[in-house]
Amino acid sequence: MKAIVFGVILAALYTGAAPEAAAQMKDHGGMSQKDHGGTGMPMQGAEAHKATGLVNTVDAERGMVNVTHGPIPSLKWPQMTMDFEVADKAMLEGLKPGMKVEFELGKKKAGGYAITSIRQAR
Repeated sequence: MKAIVFGVILAALYTGAAPEAAAQMKDHGGMSQKDHGGTGMPMQGAEAHKATGLVNTVDAERGMVNVTHGPIPSLKWPQMTMDFEVADKAMLEGLKPGMKVEFELGKKKAGGYAITSIRQAR
């Protein structure tokens, strides 16, 4: 985890985006959605943010998936690896490590983001 954080900081310094990257890390807990609390259900009418990535791990019991995703311009997030809560645990059925996916993030009631839809990339 420390290596990932260091890599994000190093990339931000290299691109000149250090202040923005630091603010983004603060906004989403420095890599984990776990600390944002809430039920994982998206707010009604919340904007969805589209992304693609690679599934690393699936924890169906906790309703979590770890994804290495590309940049998410609508959130101004760089490429990184994160744990995401899913709005519905049933979305995790059929997901396997190594699978390329397309997904959408929506705001949770208590803040942070949860995956509101996910499917295998075409």
